[in-house]
Amino acid sequence: MNGTYDGEDSCFNQWQAGIGGLKGGSIRPTASRSASSWASAARRTCRPYARAWNTALRRLRTSPPLESAFERIWPPKQVSSEAKMKQFAEDEARGHHASCIAPIGADDNPQAVLDSNFKVHGVDGLRVVSASIFPKIPGFYVVLGIYMASKKATDVIFAEAQVA
Repeated sequence: MNGTYDGEDSCFNQWQAGIGGLKGGSIRPTASRSASSWASAARRTCRPYARAWNTALRRLRTSPPLESAFERIWPPKQVSSEAKMKQFAEDEARGHHASCIAPIGADDNPQAVLDSNFKVHGVDGLRVVSASIFPKIPGFYVVLGIYMASKKATDVIFAEAQVA
């Protein structure tokens, strides 16, 4: 999640602390609940990654023809114990996207974080275009929905720029 080896994530820590007055990165409570449950699910999901990495590294170390054929780069060598590998997997695994935490909707919709122009309700100059905008995950291959949303956002931004 964060590119560090020690498990610290300054962005996530700021998100949890509500730095700037936006608890969970949103002025709406829905995003905080959804992202929080996503984070705990992501931690549980990382266990299989850690086991797989440990198994692969153990097999490489104990296979005589391979033990000196490769230089270990990732995970870093300081990630040596099972606990460190679990933490590394938790920090680095990229299997899930926190989607549906900032859905688009009207100002009077308590679940909505964004308006139809991808602008965050109550925040000037901030737009969101990612899987977080969907009220529900749009099928298995979510990137297609993101491509369509980004095309729509591009059209909206260009149209607003031409008016200004």
